[in-house]
Amino acid sequence: MITDQLVTNWTKAVNTDPVVRLATRYATFSSLLEIGDESLLLKARDGEISLVKSPTLEEPWDFAFRGSADAWQKFRLAPTPTTNHPMSMAYQGHMALANGAPNYFRMEGNYQKLFAHMPALCSILDQFRGLEG
Repeated sequence: MITDQLVTNWTKAVNTDPVVRLATRYATFSSLLEIGDESLLLKARDGEISLVKSPTLEEPWDFAFRGSADAWQKFRLAPTPTTNHPMSMAYQGHMALANGAPNYFRMEGNYQKLFAHMPALCSILDQFRGLEG
């Protein structure tokens, strides 16, 4: 699911979108995004966002946003951000099972930093919708 083209398109989208730039102008965090069996490291530092495909254990992260491939696909194909907001999908927990497979997100790590940067993270994740790649 995570291709080089997706990483390139997502990086370009988040670094050129004025809403994301505004939301991340003071944000400094790194987040591990697990999309099924694959992972991506999202780094935000004062408005500059970078994405690292398949990060190593040597690269630290503040918090993780984990989800099954089905959950990410559901999030990506949602018609509007209000239908499947990342926070609401994370709070659905074990009640959000579809065909025996988890269809929700989990959050782990430094919750203080996660919630402090939630608007920035959500604006970055919203750019994931409709990307080619």
